[in-house]
Amino acid sequence: MALMPDNDAVVHASQIAWLTLCSMMLFSRFLFQAKGAPGMRAFLNAWKGSTTHRVWGFAALIVGVAIAVGAVNSWRGLNWRDVVVVTTAAAVLSADGLLNLCPSWFGNFKERMQAAWVKRHSGSPRANDRDLFGTVNVALGAASLLVGAAVYAHRPLTMAWLAGSFTTAVALTMTLLFACEREARHREDLAG
Repeated sequence: MALMPDNDAVVHASQIAWLTLCSMMLFSRFLFQAKGAPGMRAFLNAWKGSTTHRVWGFAALIVGVAIAVGAVNSWRGLNWRDVVVVTTAAAVLSADGLLNLCPSWFGNFKERMQAAWVKRHSGSPRANDRDLFGTVNVALGAASLLVGAAVYAHRPLTMAWLAGSFTTAVALTMTLLFACEREARHREDLAG
């Protein structure tokens, strides 16, 4: 069995990482929209203080760095579109990892985003969690569809890889949500 040259392997790994991230984002938007604004607010408050988000941050950072190392090792064999797919995957995973590994970064980022929303919509009926989270869910869902389609169109993958990316995304999303909610209940039990 022949192995893929390094440049093909790093591009495919980047595509799979991107498709998994996009699927996680899209799937979680449906789950959060179904929970409503109070449920999403409760989850975000639990997430920022959880060990789960640091574990996710560590995993995302490791994958981002691994893709970056792979890109450096196969740089000469990549065309400019490959470079865009690979470097953006490495950058997004690494940034997401760092954002979640550094506890104050996530809280500060979230607070700044919410403050900007409230300031922009001050005095209007849209200055509330329902409109904030609804808008964010639509924007992130649309962005995940667009990025996923562009990444797939770059070098179409087999249906097995697409199904594997989506299945991995659903499993990771559900595991992260369950673990975070379980942590939150445990903290409440200890406090109460």
